[in-house]
Amino acid sequence: EVKVGDIITYKVSEDIFITHRVVKILHQHEQIMFQTKGDGNTEEDTRIVKEEQLAGIFRYRIPYGGYVLRFAKSTVGFIMLIVLPMGLIMISEFKSILYQWMKEKPSNKENSGVKVSGNPKRTF
Repeated sequence: EVKVGDIITYKVSEDIFITHRVVKILHQHEQIMFQTKGDGNTEEDTRIVKEEQLAGIFRYRIPYGGYVLRFAKSTVGFIMLIVLPMGLIMISEFKSILYQWMKEKPSNKENSGVKVSGNPKRTF
């Protein structure tokens, strides 16, 4: 349920979305419509938003989340937040596989399954 003061995202065209704050809720012709205003704007929007245009309602705020996203989109951020952790996971997995392989590999001191018949100390 949308209330006055809520921040909504609505669809203007096929690929354009706008996020503004609801300043009035209008009931016209058995339809619910919203009068919106951008926080950075001095006047209300001239466009009335119909309920079927509604794409989402802002519910939670992650403090400084925008800074993290902007950093993640940079080259350094991508490397630090995606490439570096992925590389560390790959190294960890490789070490685990190598450890398991070394653990299961028969040692030279153990019988390797080859039987020697006769006198093993005999030389030719």
